[in-house]
Amino acid sequence: MRGLYRLYNISVDVFWAMLLFVLPITSMPAVRDLLHINTIASPSVLFLGILAVVWLLPYLIYKGELPVEALPLVGFLVVCLLSLVLSGFINIPTFKFAGIIRPSLSAFVTLLVGIGYLFLTFSRVTTGNAFQRTIFWIYVGGLLMIVWSLMQSGAWFIFKRYPDWMRDFQDLLSLGPLYRQRATGFALEPSWLAHMLNMLYLPMWLSAAVTGYSIFGFRLFKRITVEMGLLILGVLTLVLTFSRVGWFTFFCMVALLVIKVNIRLIRWIRMRFKIRANLTAISTVGITLILVLIYLAIAVGAAYGMSRVDPRMADLFTPQFWQLNNLNRYANALQFGERVVYWQAGWDVFNKFPLFGVGLGNSGRWFVDTIPPYGMNLIEVRQLLFRAPDLPNSKNLWVRLLAETGIVGFAFYTAWLFSVLKRAVTLNRINSRVLKMTGYWGIFIITGLFFEGFSIDSFAMPYFWISAGLVLASGRYVSDVDN
Repeated sequence: MRGLYRLYNISVDVFWAMLLFVLPITSMPAVRDLLHINTIASPSVLFLGILAVVWLLPYLIYKGELPVEALPLVGFLVVCLLSLVLSGFINIPTFKFAGIIRPSLSAFVTLLVGIGYLFLTFSRVTTGNAFQRTIFWIYVGGLLMIVWSLMQSGAWFIFKRYPDWMRDFQDLLSLGPLYRQRATGFALEPSWLAHMLNMLYLPMWLSAAVTGYSIFGFRLFKRITVEMGLLILGVLTLVLTFSRVGWFTFFCMVALLVIKVNIRLIRWIRMRFKIRANLTAISTVGITLILVLIYLAIAVGAAYGMSRVDPRMADLFTPQFWQLNNLNRYANALQFGERVVYWQAGWDVFNKFPLFGVGLGNSGRWFVDTIPPYGMNLIEVRQLLFRAPDLPNSKNLWVRLLAETGIVGFAFYTAWLFSVLKRAVTLNRINSRVLKMTGYWGIFIITGLFFEGFSIDSFAMPYFWISAGLVLASGRYVSDVDN
């Protein structure tokens, strides 16, 4: 009996390690064919299903602990069910050959998958050693993702093409192609690679670098950790995705640290130059304005640099661009006009059904009527509405929440995010290196999700859920492995 129990624990550990290791693979053809799903076909879903049966369910049956911060999330789940029930009482437009039940069921299952990642992560990480083992396997998978991404970019910049063997290998692991100039990693597209970097790997490595935390005993010159090296490689990979939302998201994470440094700098300047008490407020405002101007200049310079290397932003600093005088035209000139059109369509759905929305997966059924007139000038929009077989979506998490779950669902979901943020701030104030690290991690992912939500609207992407699970789990123990 003891041997069987030991075998069970080893098997669960192996499945958990494999789930974490394959996280960079987002859309594997073999998984798509096995599960008969369209896009998000990550092999981690297979391991999630196995672990949900052999580990998570027994854990819950034996009254295993779950994060109290997840209570608003459970409320959100209830609201989603209620909105689906209420959608049966409204006149839902037909859309091509899309059925009524399957899209809603699929959308609800993706939400359950995301919550499954959260609860599984929380249940598996109960000690400092378990935390270290977990992020070790995340490191390994992330490092391989980075190496493959750098190989892609190297091949393109050296040969201006991808070798056939590289395309064949990519086809084996991803439904998406290799993009011109842009790194994709093992993901479906470059923006998905940027999303996983910003929701898991970069916040983890950035918070470790800031606090000096490391799961390894090795340090170069007693200060430089492995995580610092991984952070540099991860940032380089993010740059090579040429994902503008991805760049801006990480910039805002770093900006939080800059603001904290600036507060200390202002205090140091006041003390260093012995500014009188009655001038403290004036000096603080003055120094702050100077710093803001400096950072605005840096931001403009960065935007100019991006316009020189990214063809989508080539017109940003031309007189013609600033004469467009229309939000849709500005967006189209920067080559994200289609997304703004989808946002507007989803917002109009919310305006029609503001309280509980139209139910998960249903908002696209109204898009034929809610797409703004300008949208019909865009080829992608016409293709999606009249030729593509699938229901369109808002491609914006926040608009989707409002359109499909209404203001009630939106309130519960944002309350869930606020509870994670509050927990992260609390952890960050504890005198423990690992807890400070996870505190920063939580703050970064909430900041990141705010901006990434304008690009990706799926609940099934595991990266935020796993990060949140690790942050919430770290509050259950006082680590004895503060490296």
